[in-house]
Amino acid sequence: MTKQEWIEYFEAVNSRSPVESEIVAAARAGEFAEDPSANTTAKETESEQYEQPSSVNVTSTAEIPQTQQRSSVNLTAGVENQETSNTGSLPLNNALGVTPATAARNAFSWKEYFAWIKQTLKTPTQNNLFNSTLFPWITIGVISLTAALSLTLRLYFMFDDVRKSSLGAFGSLMGLQVSNPVNIGVFFALFAVFAGLFITVTFSTWVGLKILKDTSRFTDVLSKYASLYIPITVVFLFAGLLSLVQLGPLGFFFIVIALCMVQLSTSYIMFTATNRLRLDDFYAKMLAIFASQAILAIVTIVLFAILGVTVLSSVIGSFI
Repeated sequence: MTKQEWIEYFEAVNSRSPVESEIVAAARAGEFAEDPSANTTAKETESEQYEQPSSVNVTSTAEIPQTQQRSSVNLTAGVENQETSNTGSLPLNNALGVTPATAARNAFSWKEYFAWIKQTLKTPTQNNLFNSTLFPWITIGVISLTAALSLTLRLYFMFDDVRKSSLGAFGSLMGLQVSNPVNIGVFFALFAVFAGLFITVTFSTWVGLKILKDTSRFTDVLSKYASLYIPITVVFLFAGLLSLVQLGPLGFFFIVIALCMVQLSTSYIMFTATNRLRLDDFYAKMLAIFASQAILAIVTIVLFAILGVTVLSSVIGSFI
């Protein structure tokens, strides 16, 4: 991101403007691309300072005892090592100038979460700024909720049309009480299925990356999917809205589009991973995708079989 985008993100998260030291720390951590002209000016300033050393500094250094100089060097080295360690493990906290004690709390903030969502919608493949490990899990819950809601609405209106059709009238003539089988139980069943599906997608992708001998952890893969799931969640919400306005077939089309985007996300993560096998890159990644999709297919069949039994029991119950 640019320096201005980073400043806007900082102001959205912290409700204040960053100070100069925080901007410098973010630049050193690589959180944004600096203006080349600013870098040139800074280098010229440093060069001038180097060419014209202060006589006072030289004198004071000479007068300092050797013991104090050694302690100063040790203290400086310790601070530099601590900054390097923080830069590698906590890039966002280091960029915002947060102390390690504050970063260790890992506290969740809805304000930060919505700011992260805003940034994710702009750059879903580059937003790795996490302040909380709860962000990915909350995103899994949100996309599962929207997917279950959109499909529940589609099924409800579909069965409602069947109930109002000639088939429903024939059932009434036969003495059968026809009711809509889609209820709150179906919604929760769909929510559980989609949550299990999205977690399985993450797990199967992680297994595929392990086949490639990639060093990514499960939490790293989950974080990548969390960023990619934000725009997919918007598609699920749009599909649910279409079902509400009686445009069910179009809503179902967007549900399929959203699920295809999940599949494309898997391929994107797999093909952008580092291959450490001796096989050709294409064949190695095809092997990883095959193993990943095999795991996903098995779990998906099991999940939707359970869902099918649940819906079928509701349908049978609606005719009794």
